[in-house]
Amino acid sequence: MGLRIVRLAFFLALLPGAVVSASVAAGFAPGAVWLSKTNVQAGESVQIYTVLYDSASSPIAGNVSFLVDGSSIASQPFDLAAGTTKIVSASWNAVQGSHSISAALDGVINKDTGEALALASVEATPLTIEIAAPPPPSPVAQAISDAISAVQGSAPVVAGAAQSAYDSLEYLRQHAVHTLESALAKANAPSSDTAPSSHILGTSTVNVAATNAGGFDLGDAANSLWRLLLSALLYISQIQYLFYAALLIVAYIVYKLLRTMLFERRHPFQG
Repeated sequence: MGLRIVRLAFFLALLPGAVVSASVAAGFAPGAVWLSKTNVQAGESVQIYTVLYDSASSPIAGNVSFLVDGSSIASQPFDLAAGTTKIVSASWNAVQGSHSISAALDGVINKDTGEALALASVEATPLTIEIAAPPPPSPVAQAISDAISAVQGSAPVVAGAAQSAYDSLEYLRQHAVHTLESALAKANAPSSDTAPSSHILGTSTVNVAATNAGGFDLGDAANSLWRLLLSALLYISQIQYLFYAALLIVAYIVYKLLRTMLFERRHPFQG
């Protein structure tokens, strides 16, 4: 009698654990893992799909993890109403070689009571897949790739040459500004060799070489034109885009003159 009571008490103590650990008809359906495409190449992005079901009388919730070679690549929560199914998916960038793809559930509870549940299927049957190497690039694609690599490789050299050319042109411009400022200052300064007086012994002298018959001073007119030219050149040199534009125009004119001269030397006029 006493022994039976002990055995009954021991059974009742184990009963709650047995109820909790009883599996619920929910989880993964057989063969429930597949990919969005069958022929996958390395580097491609594919979707991994699986199906969850709940055949129990109460709703469930938990987390589903997607596994590649036993390592989780994505995890997301899920919930299922009683008697329903749901497709869930995750993205994966395929890697060359043979891989085992699966999914697993954890933290599954009864949504109504919050009670932890043990499901009939907490891990999907693994899917084995062979990921092929990417195909070699086409000749056109390879040529474009080589050209891009060459440009990228030579970019520092090109940038250095461009910077050197710019520095040289800027030095030339600054030197031109300094030279023109000095020349304009000299042109605006009063002449030091002008005679102190235009009268010698009470008589007036007239510079016939500098004045024409109408009394117009040719020397002053030439000086004014010279100062005007220096001012214009200084203005152009002080503004970068004007200086470079003028330099291009001059270079174009020189190029056309040289081309014309070479053409005439190669094809002399036959009279």
